[in-house]
Amino acid sequence: MTDTPDIPDTAETEPLDLKLAICVVEMLATPQLACRHRKCRRGNRCHYHVIEEGVPACVGNFRQAQLDAFVALYADAFYVRNNWRGLNLIPPEAEQRELRDAAFEVVRRTLPRHEWPAFSRRLRIRQRAAC
Repeated sequence: MTDTPDIPDTAETEPLDLKLAICVVEMLATPQLACRHRKCRRGNRCHYHVIEEGVPACVGNFRQAQLDAFVALYADAFYVRNNWRGLNLIPPEAEQRELRDAAFEVVRRTLPRHEWPAFSRRLRIRQRAAC
């Protein structure tokens, strides 16, 4: 989990969202580096090879550092996806800001099309506030 105190642990208690987990895996370039499925490695995309409870198959091949990165980015993306509308989502630490930027990119790919304009407006406001 991240060290930011305002992030609840709901990402640990709820089942994994497969679409969000796959976008996190692709953001970390995991299909090319850790997946054993040829189609995923060649295309550098997850082709929905899933093991139990909606976890992408390549997560089982992670080393501890990769697993920690996956968990941190998934938890932050889960938080952003559920709270992007109203909160100031700019963390004070530079390391947390980089993680949050990656989480916003993951969430952008998982939102339904009708929410894209509002999310893009919110992202522009966030980028102006970060400068």
